[in-house]
Amino acid sequence: MTNKEIIRNSILLCSSMLILTAIFYLWFDISIAHWFYGYRHTRLHDFCANFYATLFMPAHWLFAAIVSTVCALWAKYRLGDRRMAHGCFFFAAAIFATMVIVWGLKLGLGRYRPTEYFQHQLYGFSWLSTKYATHSMPSGHSATAFAGFYSISLLWRRSWLTVLAWLLASSVAMSRLMAGAH
Repeated sequence: MTNKEIIRNSILLCSSMLILTAIFYLWFDISIAHWFYGYRHTRLHDFCANFYATLFMPAHWLFAAIVSTVCALWAKYRLGDRRMAHGCFFFAAAIFATMVIVWGLKLGLGRYRPTEYFQHQLYGFSWLSTKYATHSMPSGHSATAFAGFYSISLLWRRSWLTVLAWLLASSVAMSRLMAGAH
């Protein structure tokens, strides 16, 4: 896959996600939140809120990106392997860029978490907010999982790995909904 194809696919993916986000916010958001809220006292909720959220938390992806950067530098300057260095830098850049974009959007949008809706009837956006209760969108867990798994699937170019990457990233997103965080 060439760089042009990667950029084109990334723009297509971002555009699709933006359109889907608007559709879900306008027509399905509250009903989906109610459905997941019904599972708040179950083992599945506890699994999603505790184990799964911890396993794929953004800090772990950040650590992986830092290790990947070190590996890229090692591959380039000690081993002379430019291909490996490029792949490691690509993975790290995907994670770093995603984290910067996500936190910029979180701070700018100030989207209320579902708990605020159920406890205080607050729904929508509180623009330029720095409170945890207004950092619901976008999900840092989901965004970094998609960035990490998608970049891995692009690097290894195996169809089964791409399917697995999308399934894993989607399961992270679903777990965040189940946990009531988004």
